[in-house]
Formats: sequence, structure tokens, C-alpha cells
Amino acid sequence: MKQRKKSLSLKEYKRQRLLRTLGSVLSVVLLLLGLYLYNCRIRHIGFMQFGTALPDPDTLAAVHFIDVGQADAACAVLPGGEVLLVDAGSNASEDQLLSYLARYGIKKIDIAVFTHPHEDHIGGADAVFDACDIKSVLLSDAVTATSTFDILTDCISDEGCTVQYAVPGDTYSLSDACLTVLGPAMKDEENLNNESILLHLQYGDTSFLFTGDAEEPAETAAVLRAPDALKADVLKVGHHGSSTSSCEAFLDAVRPKVAVISCGTYNEYGHPHAAAVERLQAFTEHIFRTDRLGAIRVYSDGETLYVQSERTETDK
Repeated sequence: MKQRKKSLSLKEYKRQRLLRTLGSVLSVVLLLLGLYLYNCRIRHIGFMQFGTALPDPDTLAAVHFIDVGQADAACAVLPGGEVLLVDAGSNASEDQLLSYLARYGIKKIDIAVFTHPHEDHIGGADAVFDACDIKSVLLSDAVTATSTFDILTDCISDEGCTVQYAVPGDTYSLSDACLTVLGPAMKDEENLNNESILLHLQYGDTSFLFTGDAEEPAETAAVLRAPDALKADVLKVGHHGSSTSSCEAFLDAVRPKVAVISCGTYNEYGHPHAAAVERLQAFTEHIFRTDRLGAIRVYSDGETLYVQSERTETDK
């Protein structure tokens, strides 16, 4: 004889149904939590004061956003000893730049990138050529009729280093890091900011994006060309935080965890502009400004980012 299943009371049926529902919800929560923790593992950010001991500093990649006033200069030092320089500040800030490079024992530069030929990005180049051995130079093909640009081209010629022009999609190897050219994304002879070289530096699972002075038209062109390639943990904010840069579509493609603005104290342009900062704040609360904090250093072990500021705002 076939045994009849025991019938459940309405109360017991509701209890079992609730347990099954809770079990399903818990499974989804655990899955999402696992994905979140994995993402945090490769996107963790630690903050510390300048001079704080780092875990095995000799094994870390270090990206320096140098305080050169109302100008731009950054360099990346890889664990293998290779050095990438991105811009060289202005004529007025060359002593600050040289002092900083000497402080960290930087005498050799494997690749020097000059994002575009404006004085606040190339003014200190001649001093760097005098102080350092530069192996190769990466330029945009933008030109300008200024004495500062003429001095740069003379230095490159005198040094006899390799010269290459930025072509989107080109890649360069530096130790365990990969440098990818993402711009210039457009031609704009009326506004050379939009011919700035865009560079993406990948080290392990961490990444950095350098943008020169690219403004919204160039940012939009870069998004249209290769939106997925722009994603980066650390963004060197374009054009010193001007309202003409850091458009929403660009920031949405980059999705930065950390934003660094290079600008001068009480500069005449009012950089960074409130509108740009507000757009950045929609994506990250970690915005660092050289005018307030001095040099910013971001270290990476390939998974975790450690950010140091040279001073606190109260040190000013």
C-alpha cells in the first residue's frame, strides 16, 4: 500500500516557506559579499602621513605627484628601478622639481613624457635633461612657436635620446608594469590642451591614468574610442581641476578610487574649480590637492594602494 504523505498544518507550511526564502536571500547576500570582498582585496586603499613606514617599500611601485605649483610633474618608480617621468613643471618650478628628484635619488629616466607643449608642463625639461640621463622621450605631435618649446627640442637633439610620438594603442613595458597610450584622442590646433597625451599605467591589479591638460572634447573623444581602457584606480585630474575638464562621461569610464589635482596655492585661475570637484566627488571621496597637501605619493604592491601626503592641511 502506498504511504500517504503527512499533511502540513498551515502554520508549519508558512514556517518552511519562510525558511526557504531566507535561505535563498542569504545565499545571494553571501555571493554579493564574496564579490565585494574580492573587489576590496585588489582595490584596498590605505592612507598614511608622509614618512610613515611602508610594508617592504623596495618591492612597491611608487607614483609621485610632485608639488610644482601651478604646473604638472609626476614620476613613477618601478620595483625594477625603471623610471617614468610625466611632464616637468614650469620654468619657475624647476628648482623644486630637481630637489624632489634628487631627494629620491632619481638620476636616470627611462621614458620622459611631455604631454603637450605648454610651459607649465615642459618648462623644467631643460633642467631635468641637465640633471638626469634620459633614455627615451614620448611626445605628442603638437607644436608651438615658443622659446620654451624650442629649448625642449634642442635638449632632445643634444641628448641624442630616442624620440617617439604618441599613437593610441601603443604599449611600453617598464619592469612588471605596462604603459598604454590612450591619446591624443583628437587634433585641435586651436587648443593644444586637447592634444595632450593620455597614459594608462597598469601595475598588477592597480592602475593609474595621466591626462595632461585634456579638456572635455578630448575626454569625450577618448571615451568614444576606447571606454573600457580608461578605467583606473588613480586619476591625475586633467587641466589642474579646471571646470573644462573631468566631464561626467569621462569620469564614469575611469571610475577613479583616488583623484590627484596638481595646482598652485591661491592660483590666479581659481583651480580647482568647484564644478569639477563636485563631479569628482560623485565618484570618490579621496581627492588630493598638491596646493594643500604638497607632494602626493601613491604606492602599490599590485593589489593594495597606499597614499601618502607630504603634509596635512593644518601644516600650512
